[in-house]
Amino acid sequence: MFLHFNHEAARCLKTRDAGNDGEYYWTWRVLAGTNSQPSLAQGFSINPEIDEGTRLEEDKDNELGWVQLNDPKFTIELPDVVVGEDGNVRIELFCWEHDKAKDSKAIKQAFTNPALQQLIALHEQQKGDRQTTGERFATWLEEDDISDAVGQVRVAMQDKVKAVAGSVLALNPLAAIASAAVPLLEDVTQLLIRNHNSDDLVGVKQIELFYTQTEAGQYRYRWLRDQGLEPTLTAEQVEQPNPQEFTFRRADGKEVVRSKGFFQIWTTL
Repeated sequence: MFLHFNHEAARCLKTRDAGNDGEYYWTWRVLAGTNSQPSLAQGFSINPEIDEGTRLEEDKDNELGWVQLNDPKFTIELPDVVVGEDGNVRIELFCWEHDKAKDSKAIKQAFTNPALQQLIALHEQQKGDRQTTGERFATWLEEDDISDAVGQVRVAMQDKVKAVAGSVLALNPLAAIASAAVPLLEDVTQLLIRNHNSDDLVGVKQIELFYTQTEAGQYRYRWLRDQGLEPTLTAEQVEQPNPQEFTFRRADGKEVVRSKGFFQIWTTL
């Protein structure tokens, strides 16, 4: 069973930047599995460059239309559940405004699986001390080789996209994470906002998917979005592209970015 997402396009409705345009990029996290056995995958926009964002001209009058992105996109194999067990997927999509190359690199680095492995290792070394783990992780993000590290991840992600275009499925791997370590993900987000604040977090959107297996061996799915919990869907229904629009708005209302994409769930390949 596979979850696929394609972030298709975006537009800027309001920006604080001079010249009436801004540069933006997106990062994402997917936490999947059960409450007792969660796993995580994460990533970032691979275009245009590691230390840049995509330029979006302010479009207050809705005259410019959508800027095509098809980025980021991901495909994840979801953990199976047994009858009577509930599976849960939490998808978070973050919109950032690019201002400073170093901060853009650090933020994207934080949304790689190598960064997740480092975070988990530090959490174990610090015996669950969240504050010290966060401090050590912040130091790790400041290392001099960050550009090479993120660049290597970006090349690998580009290869995945090319593989998909060539009809060879490339998966974003899930990494096991202890339930006690899940709160660290929010700590990392706050760390990035605090320590790399040249790049502003415009907003974050969260969507959840619940799935169960019936005694007949069939899966059932329900989406939870801003509008609330949606009706139950069958496997045949969730295989159809499920469109979603997102509005990212700064808390002070001075910046608004809208984007759109779609989800699909494939039970087989």
